Amino acid sequence: MLQQVMAALGQQTGQQAKRLLRQAKEVLPLVERVIAQTRTRVLEGKKMASGQKVLSLFEPHTRAIARHKGGPSSSLVAMSYWMKSTGAS
Repeated sequence: MLQQVMAALGQQTGQQAKRLLRQAKEVLPLVERVIAQTRTRVLEGKKMASGQKVLSLFEPHTRAIARHKGGPSSSLVAMSYWMKSTGAS
């Protein structure tokens, strides 16, 4: 259906139609990636690397911020070793 809309827009000569066609050509590949991503993650239950995920259709350069999961952070471990070695506990 989107291909039909894009074909119809391509036949139009107006500036607004050309702008819509340009925007559709930019967004369509991202929409296809989101559909594939959803199929992989939700329907198949598989994980994806954060660099492969589409997080925003409007800001495709957006990347996930890595967060610390489980266990003490390395800075807390370093602080603990320092405190033990200096006797400051």
